[in-house]
Amino acid sequence: NIELVIPVLEMTDRFSGLERKVQLKASKWKEATEDSPRKVAQIQVVAKWGGELTVNGLAQAQDLGARLRHALYPDDPTGLLRLHSSFRHDFKIYSSQEGRCQITAAAFTKGFLDLDGDIIPILVSLVTREHYAQSLLDEPVPKKLRDQVKKKIEELMLSYQDLGEVFEAACPTDHTGLREAAYRIGSPLQKLHTIRYDVLEYIQEIAASKDRTFQEMRRHQPGAKLKEGSEDEDPHEDCGDDAVPLGIQEHRWRKLFEGFVDVRDPEKGMVDENVTYNTTKIPDLWDNLYYDMLTHRHYLGDRAVKKAEQLVVSIHPLNEWVCLSEYGISKEEKLRIGVDVTWRLVGKMLNDLEFMIEEDVGSIDKSGKHSLDGGASGVPRTLSGMSKNSGRPCSEVPGVPSPSGPGGPGGPGANGEA
Repeated sequence: NIELVIPVLEMTDRFSGLERKVQLKASKWKEATEDSPRKVAQIQVVAKWGGELTVNGLAQAQDLGARLRHALYPDDPTGLLRLHSSFRHDFKIYSSQEGRCQITAAAFTKGFLDLDGDIIPILVSLVTREHYAQSLLDEPVPKKLRDQVKKKIEELMLSYQDLGEVFEAACPTDHTGLREAAYRIGSPLQKLHTIRYDVLEYIQEIAASKDRTFQEMRRHQPGAKLKEGSEDEDPHEDCGDDAVPLGIQEHRWRKLFEGFVDVRDPEKGMVDENVTYNTTKIPDLWDNLYYDMLTHRHYLGDRAVKKAEQLVVSIHPLNEWVCLSEYGISKEEKLRIGVDVTWRLVGKMLNDLEFMIEEDVGSIDKSGKHSLDGGASGVPRTLSGMSKNSGRPCSEVPGVPSPSGPGGPGGPGANGEA
């Protein structure tokens, strides 16, 4: 409903431009005919708020930049700062379009270059967000392989079979954390049922805490009188901002629960046999729970905190296993997805390194010393084995599959096809 979106977009004090995004997605199409092309019949409007970096997040990003500077120049940490100003202004940090990512990149740059002042000027002048940067970071999405992995995760998670009994399928690698998580999960579907019951109770405890807080605040407001029997009165009206986090928290959890639990037949109710789950929401459950325990513990009552601590025990192993598996369960899947995502950025880094050492190429021998003749004993002209004309690898690395698809580093036929 567009009427619900408008007030959200007008929240200029809490919904700043860097974090907000509105997307239009075609959800239904009208098929093409002889007289007209295919047209959009229905559009889904998605209003996103990408989150806001916390004060701790800013401090951590800035500290990371300072620590990297000290690690690169341990004997002369101010050496980088004394470089010519033109080089410092050529320094670029690549970031995606997400607001929190841009702010993190700017805070890191502030610490790395020991800059003063506000974050925004640093963001504008030193953080790169143009199309080329986006193509390095966001463009290569191996959707087909990711969908295959997602299907495997759903098959394993929506089964009563203990993960320890299907260890080869659930944990084909030697990752210790993955195996520990599988043992702690036991029967995944039974664990999800338990989480569903606990999340419902947790939401009820949040609602009860919110109502108690509102009532307590109204009792302490000067001149406030509780009216009984008035159906039109909002019991939460004029209660101040201190109780607002509980209301937002309750809404957030109810919305998340609706996306996590799917009832097959509404007439049969929410019984175990009539319920399935969206396993992609497991990390969201953990993130929301972790956030509540860090920031809202003092708002919640003792009963809500106790229920949240029970949820931590139940959700943590599922979150560990899903997060470690969503980019590939087997070694081959992890490698192929990783190569598809990173090859553009890695190639850019290698080309930059080649450009910076170009003056010394051919005059350095294998021991790292300058050769007198500058002859054939020098290092190769391109360290990465990438052709400067094509930007593609000249040879295959054994055991590393080349990304497929048009424009990929392996190009047509990279997977053995003619």
